[in-house]
Amino acid sequence: MGVADSIGVECIITGIVHGVDLRDGTGLEFTVIDATGGIGLFSFADTDGYVVTEGDEVSIAGSINQFRGLTQINPYSIALNSSGNTINAPAVTTVLDESTESEIVLIDNATLVNPADWTTSTGNAGFAVDITDGTNVYEVWIDKEVSLYNEPAPTMPFALAGIGGQRDTSNVAPFTYGYRLVPRYNADLMIAT
Repeated sequence: MGVADSIGVECIITGIVHGVDLRDGTGLEFTVIDATGGIGLFSFADTDGYVVTEGDEVSIAGSINQFRGLTQINPYSIALNSSGNTINAPAVTTVLDESTESEIVLIDNATLVNPADWTTSTGNAGFAVDITDGTNVYEVWIDKEVSLYNEPAPTMPFALAGIGGQRDTSNVAPFTYGYRLVPRYNADLMIAT
């Protein structure tokens, strides 16, 4: 359960970059989405000098892998095909699971479960915070590489968009936990008025 069916497959994927580079310094970590869905890209090394820019169409040659449930492609090469392409609008959801992994989603009418968990500008790689829509609780990861990391906690109800992700508590199947939302930038947090 939750195990990718193509682990180890070498392929070429073409899609549009969504979000920002979540790697600090050397390496790459971002999401590409095409008409069939999204996939994460992860590399410990910079690849072909590619600089992550949302809206780029890229072709990635690599091998499919999985880390704590998140399906990823580990690139051998990245080719920039075009820039300035339209990115997907977030789809409203009330669940984070396999269907939202590497997709742009939005949780509406949310509040922080514990505002003290929003630890602006702290955490080596970022910080986790739980939000609720009054019915469900969702884990949110505010990555250090995202501008929202430096912003104060929202004090009013809000909508929050981002990329659906997963970081299961184990790196051994089945991968059924750790689904989370990863905002891309400040504009993903929309305060209700």
